[in-house]
Amino acid sequence: MSKRYIFVVLLLAAVAIPAFGATSAWAVGTDPFATNDTPSNANSFNPAGDIKITRIAKGTYQIRFEKLGPLSAGGNVQVTPVNTISTFCSVTSFVKTGKDILVSIRCYDLKGALVDARYSVLFTTK
Repeated sequence: MSKRYIFVVLLLAAVAIPAFGATSAWAVGTDPFATNDTPSNANSFNPAGDIKITRIAKGTYQIRFEKLGPLSAGGNVQVTPVNTISTFCSVTSFVKTGKDILVSIRCYDLKGALVDARYSVLFTTK
């Protein structure tokens, strides 16, 4: 029994602590119609600060990972629609702005029109 307990603790530590100096943060945009949103702790993770989501226009969002900039040199962003097969989302840009990482995304329906949608976004380095 203690071996299983140790395994679980190690597994959680491996998930919670980025390996080899990598930095990652993620968020789920759960309210596609909200002009400004701060995801709950259950729907986001940023080791450096808060996460702010702004709906710019229909299907167009900016996600600000506050204070994550100094922890990253470059990186990769992935976005995925949540709970739908009729929507796709894409990253239009991500930049370091001062101490923050600013990610811009757009979501589309199958005909290519912008559509408000729930999504998950992941930023990671290395």
